[in-house]
Amino acid sequence: KIHLLGGKNTLITYGPFNYVRHPLYATLLITLPPLMIIWYEDMLFIMPWAVMLLLAHVIVLQEERQLVKTFGKDYILYRKYVPALLPYKGAGGKRYREQHVKTA
Repeated sequence: KIHLLGGKNTLITYGPFNYVRHPLYATLLITLPPLMIIWYEDMLFIMPWAVMLLLAHVIVLQEERQLVKTFGKDYILYRKYVPALLPYKGAGGKRYREQHVKTA
C-alpha cells in the first residue's frame, strides 16, 4: 500500500476528478477517436481503441473494488456524482463536496 499524503488515505475529488473518477483512462479513450478521423483510411486503427476500451473497463472495475474497500461510504457517494470515464455529468465532484464533505 502506498501513502502519498503523510500516511493518510484521502479521497481526491477536485481537479480532473471533478469530472471523471479515472482521468488517465478517460483521456486515452477521449483522445483516440479524433485520431481515427484523421487516419480514416486505416480502419485497423479502430482495433487498438476497442481493445483499450475493453481493458479500461476491466481495470476500472478492479480499481473501483479497492477504492470502495479503502474509502467505503465516501467513495460510494462520490461514484453517484461522478462518472467513471466519460465526463457527461459536469463537475460532479464539486456537487459531491458541497453536499457530503464537512469542512473543518
